[in-house]
Amino acid sequence: MPFLEVPLNDLAKRQPQLFSSHARRIDAWPVLFNLRPECVPWCQNLVKMLGVGLDRPLKSNQKVRSRMDDYLTQTAIRLIEHVLTEVWFFKGLNKKIPVDQSTLSTWAVTGQALPKFSKSTFSLWWPVLRDAFNEGLPEPEKDAKLMAYVGPEYRESSASRIRDLLKRKALSLVT
Repeated sequence: MPFLEVPLNDLAKRQPQLFSSHARRIDAWPVLFNLRPECVPWCQNLVKMLGVGLDRPLKSNQKVRSRMDDYLTQTAIRLIEHVLTEVWFFKGLNKKIPVDQSTLSTWAVTGQALPKFSKSTFSLWWPVLRDAFNEGLPEPEKDAKLMAYVGPEYRESSASRIRDLLKRKALSLVT
């Protein structure tokens, strides 16, 4: 969405309080970098001002980045970030505009009542993550890339094996 980046950045610079709570939980901000050297410090300052990534509940060290080509790692990260973004959005929206909870996925409603996502609260969050995964991919055994992680001894119960592997992978990524 390049056409939104400049107005979004201008608004974020003028009113950082609108964006900082979300920016702290994500690992990147949609900042438009370009080849003009005078723009780089402005973008870096915006990222610092918003605190991008400071409260991100996922590890972002070199070891994790080196595994980013691993499909299971990518799936776990996308799942966690999707769930946390949806829960954050609806929780914040409910404070300003009442949202009909019956229109939301059950996992999104459940997630709003949970404590902050962390390694110590992961067991409370796993049912929410699992339900979101099941909603998005009800038959994971049909995903050839995920099936590559399932050994031949687990072919009969491949869907539950994939969920178990995903759970372990997700837990290993949480700070």
